[in-house]
Amino acid sequence: MTIKQYGGVFGRNPTFNDVTIESDLNIGDKLGVNIGTDTPTTYVEVRTDGATGDDDFVNLTRLTYGNVLSLSRSSGDAVIKSDKNLILRCDSGNNQTGANTNIIFQYDGSTESARFNSAGNLAFTSGNGIDFSATAGTGSTSELLDDYEEGAWTPTITGSTGGAASFTISTSSYTKIGDTVRLSCYLSGADVTGLSGNVRLGGFPFPASGYHFCVSGYCTFFGFDESDISVGLYTESGQSFSNFLRGSSTVSITAADATTSSGGTIMFNLTYKTT
Repeated sequence: MTIKQYGGVFGRNPTFNDVTIESDLNIGDKLGVNIGTDTPTTYVEVRTDGATGDDDFVNLTRLTYGNVLSLSRSSGDAVIKSDKNLILRCDSGNNQTGANTNIIFQYDGSTESARFNSAGNLAFTSGNGIDFSATAGTGSTSELLDDYEEGAWTPTITGSTGGAASFTISTSSYTKIGDTVRLSCYLSGADVTGLSGNVRLGGFPFPASGYHFCVSGYCTFFGFDESDISVGLYTESGQSFSNFLRGSSTVSITAADATTSSGGTIMFNLTYKTT
C-alpha cells in the first residue's frame, strides 16, 4: 500500500490532512477505522455533527455491474439496525428511469421474490404472496394469499345447441381474491327468442373449479312466474358459464321457457371457485 500525504504530522500516531491510497487498505482484526470521532464504539465508525439537508453522508459508487455493498458473517443473521426511521430510497437520478427505481428482494443470489415498484406498490412474482401460516387453522390446506384482481366482464346468454340473446349490459363487475371469484351483473332489455337447448349465462372471466349453485337476485325473461319459482344458476367444473335452473332443482331452463322478446331483466351475484 502506498500513502500519499498532503499535510499533517508523521510520528508514532501520525495524522493526515489529505490522503490518497493507491492500493488495498487492510485493517487488522483488533483495529478499526474511525472518521469524525476519537471515541469509536465499533470497528468502523463514521460520525459528523451539524449535517443538514439530504446530502449523502456516505456514498458508495460502482461504475459497472456488480455488488456495491455486500454483508456476510460466519454464523447468525446479518442485521441492519437504526435507532430512527429506516428509509430505503431508490432515486431516478444517475440517468435512471422509473423502471429502474424499484426496491427488489432476492434470495439465492438472483431469484426475485418481491419488489416495491416505482408506483409504490408491493409486487410479488407469480405464485408468491402474503403468508398467513402463523395463524393456520385446523384442516387448513393453504395460508398464502397469492392473487387479487377486479374488473369488468362481458356476459353472454346463449342456448346450449344454438342462438344468442341480445341485451344491454347496465353493469357487470368481478372481484377475484385467491381462488374465489364473485360476479355481479345487471342486464336489461333482453331478447331471448331464437335460443335452442338449455339457456346459459356465459362469459365468466375464469373457468370454474368444482360445481357451484346460486339463486339469482331478479329475473324477468322466462315464461313462468319468477315470483313463485326462483331462478338459479348452476356452474359446472371447468366451464366458463352457468346453466339457468328452476329454483333449487336440477331442472335446466330451456329455450321453450325463454319467451320474452324485449324488456327482460336479470340481476344477480354469483360466487364460485377457480384454479
